[in-house]
Amino acid sequence: MLLGMAAAVLPLAIHLFSRGRTRPEPFSDLSFLQQVHQSRMRRIRLRQWIVLLLRTLAILLLAAAFSRPAYQAAGSAWIGSSVPTAAVLLLDRSYSTTYRTAEGRLFDQLRGRAAALIELFSPGDRVTMIPFAGDVAGSDEPASAELLRQHLEDATPSEEATNLRAALSAGSRSLARETLGNRELFLVTDLSHHDWLDPEPLADSLVADQVYVLSPPPRPRPNLFIEHLDISGWMPAAGARLDVAAAVANAGDEPVAGVSADLFIDGERVQRRQADLPARATITIAFAVTPRRAGRITGYVELDHDALPLDNRRYFALDVSADIGVLLLGESSTDTYYPRRALAAAGAADPALRLDSGLFAELDSNRLDTVDVLFLCNLRHLDAGRTRLILDFVRGGGGLVLFPSPLVDVSYLNRELLAPLVPAAVVRTRHDRSQTLAVDGGHHALLDDLLTPREEDRPRFDSWFEMAAQPGLEPLARFANGHLFLATGSAGHGRVVLAAVPLSDEWSDLSFKGIFAPLMHRLTRHLSQRPEHDRSYQVGDSVARFLHGIPAGSTVAAESPSGDRLLISPETVAGRLAWSVPLVDESGIWHLSIDAEVVDQFPVNVDTRESRLQPVRRQRVVELLGAERVQFVEGDVDVRDLVLGNRFGRELWREFLVAALLLLLLELWIARAPRSAPSAS
Repeated sequence: MLLGMAAAVLPLAIHLFSRGRTRPEPFSDLSFLQQVHQSRMRRIRLRQWIVLLLRTLAILLLAAAFSRPAYQAAGSAWIGSSVPTAAVLLLDRSYSTTYRTAEGRLFDQLRGRAAALIELFSPGDRVTMIPFAGDVAGSDEPASAELLRQHLEDATPSEEATNLRAALSAGSRSLARETLGNRELFLVTDLSHHDWLDPEPLADSLVADQVYVLSPPPRPRPNLFIEHLDISGWMPAAGARLDVAAAVANAGDEPVAGVSADLFIDGERVQRRQADLPARATITIAFAVTPRRAGRITGYVELDHDALPLDNRRYFALDVSADIGVLLLGESSTDTYYPRRALAAAGAADPALRLDSGLFAELDSNRLDTVDVLFLCNLRHLDAGRTRLILDFVRGGGGLVLFPSPLVDVSYLNRELLAPLVPAAVVRTRHDRSQTLAVDGGHHALLDDLLTPREEDRPRFDSWFEMAAQPGLEPLARFANGHLFLATGSAGHGRVVLAAVPLSDEWSDLSFKGIFAPLMHRLTRHLSQRPEHDRSYQVGDSVARFLHGIPAGSTVAAESPSGDRLLISPETVAGRLAWSVPLVDESGIWHLSIDAEVVDQFPVNVDTRESRLQPVRRQRVVELLGAERVQFVEGDVDVRDLVLGNRFGRELWREFLVAALLLLLLELWIARAPRSAPSAS
């Protein structure tokens, strides 16, 4: 467009070519009229030169206006704005963007902002679009405007929560490969509170000259969601009561009355509750149901639909036992007396328990065939054959509770029994009269409500075995001095619980305390179920499921809640075969099947941290991304002037165009101004 300035010579050329030639004519002596004529001609020539100058300047200003002059804050002014730019568009597709407003989904609004951004770039620019949620999606390579529009059209919201650090890292890696002068990062997001609470600033790792944060208008976004589910149940059994507690949160600033919550089991609604939710509060809605059948059951709790339906359901799955075979063995009947009495009392309320007891000498393979949980009470030593039976029993999926004898053969226990099963060993005997159990946290949920601060209810220990634990051993409970009291580990398809004390009233009064009977019952229930029976996953997780009794060569299909199928193969995880799903991208109940027969089910839920939708404060964004380069563009504000102003300075084409029009008006007025008549004197 600067070449258009050459048109400024046109007024001069017209002027020169239109000049008339004078021809002298003889006339009488009119010296006075000649003087008048010369004076008038000087005024005419001056007016013509002024008109010529105004026309020339007007053409120059018009050409300059179309060249888009700019003014930088540093004081430099220049013409033209075609500096190449490298840019990355980060498009938020986390599940909070599916929130519906009067204008539609937040995601659709964000996608519209991203589409407008694409129009800012010229063919010489290198632009990359990276949709993100829990992880980045798509390529981080630059693409043409047409391809970017296609990718944008194909983009859909995910059910994952936001992973802001992963998105910004991907954007920085893409910009770091570019060598163009301008490097710009556009973060198109709903600014949902989650993930902006990262304590570490991200500014040092950002590779960008300017960071633009584009978001919807900062309006209230009320939302109800189920934060988590608590399912009681150390004793889920067919025909027995099952308590389900749903923690329901109101993330809005207004209370909500009459919220309905429904409990579904195996696809059937079995109970409804209603409650009032205060503003910005979480309440518990309790259900009590009776499972009709044994086996693997699935269900969910669902709230009334609102503007964000994805977090209105919370899924669960659990095993309901029909029969749990328990075998207690000891050197004599005295060794099994207290646990036998405790489990017999528990069996009165737990119809699934089937109790048997005997001596170590009576242990054989037939005895173990119908056993789910084996208690070894005051174990001292076993021969190689019976040791092998126990090892095979645990690896095959059985549960083992081991109380060492006061006279245990430590060498045998560590090398022959524990080493093949769990990463633990008995080190020495410790004596510390009246040692108690820690009650101030740090214990497993197995002991919830059992460890009370009341001194008279807590067992006392005069002696115990100190245990050395390696990675892979999970503490269940500790003594007040920090040493292990109960620990558990996995072996094959089964699990082991190791106690640090024998069942001896000379070592402790554990057997006489109220904690003992429910502890024995919970250990039994805990070990009768497969390790991951109550495991719940989040969208975006990778899943490894241990399928007891399934051969390694089996073809297993993983089916998502929407019906998509994926064939998966086993791999070794922690010494066991596991069938892995690389990524669960959908909430609901997933199924694993062999030849259309379902062999496993597990729940997948959304990350409810994303459900708190209030936008993060601007100050927090500035703290994380750096104040010197972050700029906010909210709602329908046009980002064009802001971006071009930062990229090239403030454009002056409007001022140049107005100045050209003013000059043309002035030229028109001067050129058409009436000429004054000569005075007659």
